[in-house]
Amino acid sequence: MAVFIELFELSLFDVKFGRMLDVRCDDQNKRSFRLIIMEFLAWACTPFVSQKCCRAILVDWDFKNSECISLFISKAIGYGLIAFSSILKLPQLFVIIRHKSGQGLSVTSLFMEIVANVLAYCYHRQKGFPISTFGETLLIMIQNVLIAFFVTHYSPTYNIYSWNLFILLDSCLIFAVERGVVSDNLMAMLWTICLPLSIAYKIPQILHTYKAKCKGELSTLSCFLTLMGSCGRVFTTLREVHDWSVLLMYLLNVLLNGTIWVQSMVYPKDRTPFSRLQEYK
Repeated sequence: MAVFIELFELSLFDVKFGRMLDVRCDDQNKRSFRLIIMEFLAWACTPFVSQKCCRAILVDWDFKNSECISLFISKAIGYGLIAFSSILKLPQLFVIIRHKSGQGLSVTSLFMEIVANVLAYCYHRQKGFPISTFGETLLIMIQNVLIAFFVTHYSPTYNIYSWNLFILLDSCLIFAVERGVVSDNLMAMLWTICLPLSIAYKIPQILHTYKAKCKGELSTLSCFLTLMGSCGRVFTTLREVHDWSVLLMYLLNVLLNGTIWVQSMVYPKDRTPFSRLQEYK
């Protein structure tokens, strides 16, 4: 009888031990699978963030590494801005097309903004800054070109041929920078124009709205998204670019974009005949 009891106890031990081994094997398999996933994510993130930071955050889970954490945040903001910039100006564009009017928009501001977008893109490309710090400038420029086209199309007083020549010159500059035929000295000279231009192209819009006392077809949503984009660019510039002139430009953009957004919130939408007389001045 004692032998049977001993055998029964041994069988129970074997069952429990086997279950413990199964649990340990399952835990090891889960950890191995999790490690494989993290290694893959670290490998996938390497083109966007340094390999050192990818492994530190995704594999080692070193969340105390402030340098890598700030870089991850900067990259996330940068690429997020690029993604959202693809639709940034679409609300404004749809408003213009729906009403067949560019009332409330300054043509002067539009063309100056396009020039500022082109110069900013070319300067960043020439300097070799990460694409995450300026990629949206090209997308915003394309949308601004479409907005300028429809605004001038619906305006009987504007010469469309001047618009075509303007866009052609901007396209030539981008092509020249991409081909590497623009010297650093020439690019530096062009960049000195961008800073005052980034201020100047918003001033006509602010004055235009202030004088008209109405926002017309100015989209509040587009103004807000533009303001948020400028705020995000201040952070990414501080973290990755380290160029005081670029930082100053974005700080001024925050101030001016904030003013335009407040105007779009405060002033009513008015399409009276009187306000139409102020259009495109």
